[in-house]
Amino acid sequence: FPKIFDILTQLWLSEKSEVVNSATHAMDVLLKDALATACSSPGTVEQNRSKLEKCFNTVQLGLGYQYSTVWQQVLHIVKVMFEIAGLNCSDMLLGLLKSLAELRDSYKFSYNNELEHAIGAAIRSMGPEIVLNVVSLKKDNGDLNIDRSWLLPVLKENIKISTLEYFVKGILPLALYCHRRSVQLAESNDGIGAHSSELLYLQLWNLLPCFCNHPTDIKNSFKTIAKILGTAISDKKELRLAVMASLRRLIASAKENENVDDLQELTRFDKNYLPILFNVYTTKPIGTDEEGQRLAALDTIKLYLTIAKPELNQQLFSHAIDRLNSSSDDPEDHFIKESILDLIRALVPYQSSENVDILYKQCVHNLPDIKNNKEQKKAYRILEEICASESQGCKEFVKN
Repeated sequence: FPKIFDILTQLWLSEKSEVVNSATHAMDVLLKDALATACSSPGTVEQNRSKLEKCFNTVQLGLGYQYSTVWQQVLHIVKVMFEIAGLNCSDMLLGLLKSLAELRDSYKFSYNNELEHAIGAAIRSMGPEIVLNVVSLKKDNGDLNIDRSWLLPVLKENIKISTLEYFVKGILPLALYCHRRSVQLAESNDGIGAHSSELLYLQLWNLLPCFCNHPTDIKNSFKTIAKILGTAISDKKELRLAVMASLRRLIASAKENENVDDLQELTRFDKNYLPILFNVYTTKPIGTDEEGQRLAALDTIKLYLTIAKPELNQQLFSHAIDRLNSSSDDPEDHFIKESILDLIRALVPYQSSENVDILYKQCVHNLPDIKNNKEQKKAYRILEEICASESQGCKEFVKN
C-alpha cells in the first residue's frame, strides 16, 4: 500500500484535473476497501503498523504548500482517513491533526469548510478529548484561545461519545472564564467585547447536551456536576434549555443502554431536580423565550417522572393538590391553576387508585360547572389521561 499511496500523491501534482480526480477516487476506494480492514481492530493495527504509518504520513505530505491547489481533494482523503482509522489508530494521526490546526490558524486559508469536516470526522471517531489535546481550545495560561472558537460549532455537531468528566474538567472552566471576562468587559464599558465573551460562554455550555449522549461515566461523574446543573436551571435562564436537554439525554441514554447503575444514579437526584423543574413550569413567563423554557421543563418533568421514586411522585401529587386547593378563582391565580393541572396530568400514571379517586372528586367530578374554559379543557385532559393510562392505579380506579 505505501508505494501505491506514494504514486497517487505524486499524481495530485498533475496539471490535469481528471488525473487529480482519479487519484483522489483511487485513494478513497483503497482507504475504504483495503485500509479499513487493517484498521478494524487493535490486533490488525499492530500487525500492519509500519505500513499504516507510511500511508498516513504520505497523505499528510499533501498538506504541504506544493499541494495547495488540490487541498480540497487532500482534505476529503484526510476526512475518510479519520473515519476509518480514528478509532484504533489515533496515536498515528496526531501529527496530522496538528498540521490541520496550523493550516486553519494560518492567514487567509481558503478551505475552512473542508478542513472542519475533516476535524469533525476526527472528533466522531477519536472522541473530543484526543482531538482537543492536540487542537487545544486553551492558551498556555489556561484562558480560552479566541482564535480557536471556530472549533465550538464543529464540536457541537460531531461529539458522539464522551464523558461527563471531560466536560467538567475540560469545557466548564473555559465557560466560567468567558463569563467572568464578559462581566469584566461590561464593567469597563466594552459592550462588544462583553457580548462576544457572553456568546462564547453560551456556546461552551451548549456543548453539554452532546456530552450527555451515551456518556460512559454517568454513575461515577454525574454527582460532580449535578448541583451545578440544578443551580443553572433555577438561576441562569440563558442556560436552562441546554441543561434540561442534557438531563433528558442522560435519562434517555441510560434507558436505551438498560444501565441500572446509571438510572439509579439519576434517580438519586429526583428530589433535587423535580421541584426546581416544577417551579420553572409554574412561573409565569415573560416573552417567548421563557415560554419555550416552560415547555422544555414540562418535557423534562415527564421523562424524569418515569424514573423517579414512587414515594416522591406521591409527595409531588399531594403537594400539587394542596396548591390547587389554596388557589382562588381570582384571574391572577388562573395561570398557576392551569399549570398545576398540567403537572397533575403528568403525575396521574404514577398514582395509587386512592389518589386518582381524590383527583377525580376534586377536578373531574364537577367538570360541567367549571367556568374557566382553559381550566375545563385541562380537567378533560386529566379525565382522558385517567381513562387511557395503562398504570395499575388508573386501571383499578376505572374498573371500580
